[in-house]
Amino acid sequence: MAQTPDREAYRYPAPVDEHAADGAPGAEQWLSLTWAQAAARVEAVAAGLMSLGVRPEERIAISCSTRIEWILTDMGIMCAGAAVTAIYPSTNADETSFILEDSGSRGVVVEDAKQLAKILGECGHLARAAFVVTIDGSPSDEQRGVLSLDELRSAAGPTSRRARRRSATPSPRSAATSWRR
Repeated sequence: MAQTPDREAYRYPAPVDEHAADGAPGAEQWLSLTWAQAAARVEAVAAGLMSLGVRPEERIAISCSTRIEWILTDMGIMCAGAAVTAIYPSTNADETSFILEDSGSRGVVVEDAKQLAKILGECGHLARAAFVVTIDGSPSDEQRGVLSLDELRSAAGPTSRRARRRSATPSPRSAATSWRR
């Protein structure tokens, strides 16, 4: 990655926008991320989580279908030193509530309004979930403790250097470790 920062790291589908060649509803286009772009997004997620007070070994849940934001958020959580609790988006509200409570997840990243409604509705009584991040859409002003993914990434501020340092120096007790010989 360090030797090829401008090489393509990921290709992923995205809904067609008004600038794409095929503007048909429901059509997708394939976009690319370089290693440097992916690293910057992962670092921004890690730093944003750290700015919210996420500490090593805490749990952050993700309820999202497989997509590029899931991958980058997963890596951002690990770079913040936390661990991921994965919840299938098809999991019903009762089971989601149990998973969140049992894992002790401090925060939740959701894909869309449907997952957000599940968390805030049925699971809204969760005492440990200090925040919810939504990937698609923007939270309304009444939804306290809910941020968009863009807001999380821009909340990083001066914690970016700390996020880089934390992810580069895992301990044997870290949720994800890499051992060098």
